[in-house]
Amino acid sequence: MKLLPLVGLATLLLAGVAATAQAADNPLLAERWKTRPLILVAPTADDPQVSRLREELAQPANREAFVEREMVLYTVAGTAGSRNDQPLRPEQTLALLKALDARPGQPATLYLVGKDGGIKVREEQGWSLKALFGTIDRMPMRR
Repeated sequence: MKLLPLVGLATLLLAGVAATAQAADNPLLAERWKTRPLILVAPTADDPQVSRLREELAQPANREAFVEREMVLYTVAGTAGSRNDQPLRPEQTLALLKALDARPGQPATLYLVGKDGGIKVREEQGWSLKALFGTIDRMPMRR
C-alpha cells in the first residue's frame, strides 16, 4: 500500500523535471529583463520577408536604433532557428516556436517580445522597423 504514493510522487517529480527541461530550452527565458527579442518566423530561408528584414537591418540608422533599444534578432526559417545569426539547437527552436504559439511553415510572421517576456507585436504583413521602434519607445521601460 505504501508503494502507490511513492509511484505517484515519482511521477510528479519526473513531470516536473521534464517541464523544467522544456522551459530551459526556451531561449526567450534568458532574454527576459535584458533584451527585446525581434523574431521572424518564415516558411523558408529564401522567403522575401527574411531578405527584407536583413536589408533593413543592414542600414546603419536601423542597425544603430536596433542596438540602442537593446534588441536581438531571432529567425526561424522552416525548422532552423538562430539568434543573431548563431544557430539554435533544434530543441531551442521548437521551444521558441511553442512560446510564440507558432509553427514551422506558417506564413512569415514578425514578433516583438518585450523585456518582460510578453509578445507586444505580431504582424504577418505590413510591418516596418520604424513602427516597431516607435512601439518600443512608448513602452514603460524605455521612458
